[in-house]
Amino acid sequence: MVGPFEGKTNLSIVVMDDFKLILELEFLQDTRTVILPHVDSLMMLRANPCIIPTLAGRTGAKNLSAMQFEKRHKRNEPSYLCTLRFEEIEQASGPILGVIKKLLKEFEDVMPDELPRKLPSKRAVDHEIELVPGTKPLARAPYKMSQPELVELRKQLKEILESGIIEPTKSSYGASVLFQKKADGSLRMCCDYQALNKITVKNKYPIPLVADCFDRLSRAKYFTKIDLRSGYWQVLTRLREHELYAKVSKCSFAQETISFLGHIVERGRIRIDPKKVQAIEEWRPLSNVHDLRSFLGLANYYRRFVKGHSEIARPMTDLLKKTETWDWTPNAK
Repeated sequence: MVGPFEGKTNLSIVVMDDFKLILELEFLQDTRTVILPHVDSLMMLRANPCIIPTLAGRTGAKNLSAMQFEKRHKRNEPSYLCTLRFEEIEQASGPILGVIKKLLKEFEDVMPDELPRKLPSKRAVDHEIELVPGTKPLARAPYKMSQPELVELRKQLKEILESGIIEPTKSSYGASVLFQKKADGSLRMCCDYQALNKITVKNKYPIPLVADCFDRLSRAKYFTKIDLRSGYWQVLTRLREHELYAKVSKCSFAQETISFLGHIVERGRIRIDPKKVQAIEEWRPLSNVHDLRSFLGLANYYRRFVKGHSEIARPMTDLLKKTETWDWTPNAK
């Protein structure tokens, strides 16, 4: 018997100092046990489903200074030293590394440290925004900004104005500006075109499914990722041809493992980025159907990575039925 769970299994008798019983992997698979570390529980789905709280014993381990360690060592007290050593592993090697270095040298002009202060050459097509007939010009008031954001706004506007990317206008249209913090801490200026998008004639071009993109990587061994400074994905020759520029610090070439669209892509394997899983594990307790829909919307995106996802989520999806009243049971947790 484990908590409220009762059943039969074969056990091996061995001498153990710290544990009375160890549940092996085969037992967890047979009972369809799911570990829920964020709520300190186990969920057993076989036969009579149940939730079993787990208790983590406190340890007396603590960090020691050099002086404390020396004193304990003299008293012959058991102490342990743990170290972490970081190594940068260059995955591509030999002929492949040589090809990559040659390629980067050949196309270093499309990966400059800073964008050229000029407009690209005239394209074969002049794009325009087609509006829904009968709509009126839209102008939105600016968003409230902090003093550092205002300083950054003036700086970036001055740079693109002097480079000729933008020019003064008396147009009847206007969009608000906001900032998004980048991974390196700098600010990315974004224009809020939501209002304009609502009155724009939509281009119904089919966008590839993310799942299909991942399926095409099944036999790949090396992966390359290019991050453009401003624009969409292109290969290097196209970048040069159309004067598009990549940010080399965010690019990866001939890697055996890369992060792509919230996933970790490896040879013959795709898994969820741990950073994305953390958001699900740290989700606040659900208190109503609206919160439940939001949680399931995120969790369902990763259902192809969870064996038995539908069965695990059934106690929650049952709560979405109109005939059900809200009851956040242990099974739903």
